[in-house]
Amino acid sequence: MNRLAPALLCLASSFVIASSALQPSPQTAVNPPFTDVTGTEGWAQAIQALASEGYLVGKGGRQFDPAAPATRAEMAVMLMRAEHGPDYTPPPQAGEWWTSWTTQATSEGMMVAIDAPDAAPTRADIATLMWLMETHTQ
Repeated sequence: MNRLAPALLCLASSFVIASSALQPSPQTAVNPPFTDVTGTEGWAQAIQALASEGYLVGKGGRQFDPAAPATRAEMAVMLMRAEHGPDYTPPPQAGEWWTSWTTQATSEGMMVAIDAPDAAPTRADIATLMWLMETHTQ
């Protein structure tokens, strides 16, 4: 039985696969930017390629922490970089580090209003974001 299981948390690697499905196929990275992403996982190529191009920056210290849940705020950053390129920075706003990212993503119709930006997104969040991205780019 195929079920979405919307309450399950979405791992960072799952979001990368979901968001990269809307992008051209990545090429294998020459110099892997993350030491905790090897070539044996199904999502490793997407993570390494997107990081090499500047779309993903990880957790610092050359770590991506692929098994950790992503936050809704981190998803906003990934979506806005996917839309505008790896060097994009939204107009600054007062508030938390994520405020300008989530505000810009919402104003462009890339996300719905975000409550609990530090919470891990659910599979339903990912499905909604993919749908918004697909309909936004048509």
